[in-house]
Amino acid sequence: MIATPYGDRAVEALVTGDMVLTQDHGPQPLRWVCRRTLGTSFLTASPQHSPIYIQKDSIAPGIPARDMRVSPQHRMLITGWKAQLLFGEVEILVPAKALINHDTIYVDQGADQVTYIHLLFDQHEIVTAENAPTESLHAGQLAKGLLPGAQRDELLGIFPELRTHNGSYGPTARLTPTVNTSRLLV
Repeated sequence: MIATPYGDRAVEALVTGDMVLTQDHGPQPLRWVCRRTLGTSFLTASPQHSPIYIQKDSIAPGIPARDMRVSPQHRMLITGWKAQLLFGEVEILVPAKALINHDTIYVDQGADQVTYIHLLFDQHEIVTAENAPTESLHAGQLAKGLLPGAQRDELLGIFPELRTHNGSYGPTARLTPTVNTSRLLV
């Protein structure tokens, strides 16, 4: 469930133009909703793309409010003294795979199929999914490189400046440490 000005909505029901609550800029319209389904054969051949299972209350009490699955590179907003001590910031965005503790956060290797749904705004945003602050899609080099041809073309149609200007989408909403340094939080 994604927080919107009209209450929580299923991420599967969101479409381009819907308003979503963001942490920094209030309600913002979705510019694009990207859906990518990975089947059993793909996940078997490329297990590094298997979803990360995040159990209810595993990040903090009430965060997330329900069990959720995200892509390994999807970044969750982590707050508190550890982030401040290790990275000099109270809030940082950490890839889900860096949060793996093999108990309440782990690779869901039993997934037969997974559909990843990415939300894109005019700039990188922090949104709330299942009461957990998390990132929107950042339309930078990584996103362009991971998208299949038709979706990449669609993204570049929305943001044509990305074709020629690296970094033109703007910065990430928070500091984004590498996976290895982020693992210090676990």
